[in-house]
Amino acid sequence: MTVAESCESQFGGSMEEYNMKMFRDGIPEQKILQLVIAVSALLAAFHLAKRVWTRTVGSLRTVAVFIVTSYLQASYYHLMSHYQNDLTHLNGNVGHHSEFKVNDNNGALVDSLPHGLVFNFTLNYITSMWMMHMLLKFFKLDAGLYFAISPIVIPAKLLFNMKIIHPYIHRYHKTWYPYPLNLFFRDYDGHVLCHHVTGYCLGDFPGTSFFHDRMMYWHAKLYQLGYLAFGTLEHRIANVLTDYVLFGLTLVMLAALVFVASLLVPPRNRKVKTG
Repeated sequence: MTVAESCESQFGGSMEEYNMKMFRDGIPEQKILQLVIAVSALLAAFHLAKRVWTRTVGSLRTVAVFIVTSYLQASYYHLMSHYQNDLTHLNGNVGHHSEFKVNDNNGALVDSLPHGLVFNFTLNYITSMWMMHMLLKFFKLDAGLYFAISPIVIPAKLLFNMKIIHPYIHRYHKTWYPYPLNLFFRDYDGHVLCHHVTGYCLGDFPGTSFFHDRMMYWHAKLYQLGYLAFGTLEHRIANVLTDYVLFGLTLVMLAALVFVASLLVPPRNRKVKTG
């Protein structure tokens, strides 16, 4: 990024002032996102309670499989959004990656939201749910039950990561997870020592960002070799095409996830009438 394209020159003030404006602008956006998540979670809880009351939930094994599937869907959905936020949409997360702090905290989604991320997160959430609906129907799984569970699990998982894990690893510079979980969840090494140093390790679950890291490498190569330049028409077209590639990659990952889930759900819970 040249001097003419810096945050200071575009904003017309210092970097500190720019980051503070982004922080303040993100507060109402944070509340909007929280409202969307809360409403979807409450609706899902209502339908889940209805299924429990009418005894159409299915087996505990099916519920457990859907909880784990929802957890991983949250990781794939976050991974797609994280790539866009950092590399294509560039919607204001400069403060977090520059270690800018307000009240000794710089975690995104904690007290504020990176400016513009409310659109990214909300639309990707809807898109990933649409993908899951198609896949669940294709594999003849109980989509009604899944959508009574996933809107509860997904925000719970994201909030746990952003409200607890993320601030902890940045503040104390060590993993949150106790032994032996720390051998699997490489939260500090992956996020602080990898992502904030190289930009890689976008995923919040081990192994999920394998393809995205390689995609990022070749994406950056196009700029390094001069085929793309920031702010040009080619840059904007490449960003749109990258979004479609990310959607396709997310669909493939979710398809593999639902396929595995279909092998674990008991046969008697297939083709269950949705409530």
